[in-house]
Amino acid sequence: MLDKTIMTQPVNYVVDMDIAKFFDTVNHEWLMRCLKQRIADPSLLRLIARFLRSGVMEEGKYLETDKGTPQGGILSPILANIYLHYVLDLWFERAVKKRLTGFAQLVRYADDFVVCFQYGSEARAFANALKRRLAKFGLAISEEKSRIIAFGRYACQQARKQGKKCATFDFLGFTHFCDREQKRDFQSRAEDSEQEVQAEDERHESVAKASQKSCKVEGLVASANTKAGWTLSVLWSKR
Repeated sequence: MLDKTIMTQPVNYVVDMDIAKFFDTVNHEWLMRCLKQRIADPSLLRLIARFLRSGVMEEGKYLETDKGTPQGGILSPILANIYLHYVLDLWFERAVKKRLTGFAQLVRYADDFVVCFQYGSEARAFANALKRRLAKFGLAISEEKSRIIAFGRYACQQARKQGKKCATFDFLGFTHFCDREQKRDFQSRAEDSEQEVQAEDERHESVAKASQKSCKVEGLVASANTKAGWTLSVLWSKR
């Protein structure tokens, strides 16, 4: 969806924002108010409230929590998604878009999201408004991981004219970049980000080290074959 939006719509800027420690800072009071918009059963609401107050274990010690969703809890991703639906999605559709003169599109998955804009001034205004909006609900932007970049057909053309490389951004483990093909003047594409490839390599290395201690020769061979097959598939996909 994101690539199609960039290629078919007048997208010139991408707001790439990261919410700092999102799952640890969800406000319980606001979350319960969001849930009450659709849930009328008081018993179910009480169960969810108890789940949120279940606390966490750190270094063998139990700690009570007054915010955030329990890490590893089966309901945590669902509750977090509902929270951002009201905090971000509806606000963007009902309030932000009405004030814009150009194209804009929000693309979100869980707490990862990017926003495409036609005009840079509106992208910057949105970024400032977003900080105030999130602060109201106990959330904050991670400044070091957030940015506004020129990205799209026109931005790519301008970068090439100036002898510069087109900007890129990571979303959901993929690096998005501008490209050209003989049949297309402009194309937005994505490939595995370097961080994702490195993380996968580290996971395979940890499995190999554990196997050296506990597995027989047959197990080591199987693990090596799996890693080699994955590496070849990644290299082939980048050709």
